[in-house]
Amino acid sequence: MPSPSLFVTVLRVLLFLAAPTCLGLAGLFFWVQFTFSRRKKNTAKTAGILRETDYKQNVTLRGPRGKSIFLRHLTKARYIYTVNGVEYGIRGEHYGTKRQTPKFVPVVYIKRFPRFAYIDEIIGGFGDILYGLWGMVLLAIGAALTVGIIDFLIKM
Repeated sequence: MPSPSLFVTVLRVLLFLAAPTCLGLAGLFFWVQFTFSRRKKNTAKTAGILRETDYKQNVTLRGPRGKSIFLRHLTKARYIYTVNGVEYGIRGEHYGTKRQTPKFVPVVYIKRFPRFAYIDEIIGGFGDILYGLWGMVLLAIGAALTVGIIDFLIKM
């Protein structure tokens, strides 16, 4: 069997590093989602202040199965919230003009790790569930990479 090229060797090493990284990040995102959903005493609320906006008019968003959604106004906003004297940023979208974008929004964050936060605009919204969805995606990628590693090791 000929020796693999340098490129293939580097890809194999990255494969061994990527699988545990994806699984570790999946665990982290599941922990964050669990903290937001079940451990309310470990979270706090603060006000996010509008820092900058990016406005687009007549936007078509692509949906599943080729369906598209037409939006007359779409504003992407960046909010800044302060915890213990440190400023953190969070992004959000608003389906309106720049003038209709709220200047202040409630931000929910984890007390020990204020970097993990979401904008709590709607009562019963799903801002915290997004962390769980990202965790499931990373878990699937990590599992697929692990299966690939095991298959590679068996064939070796």
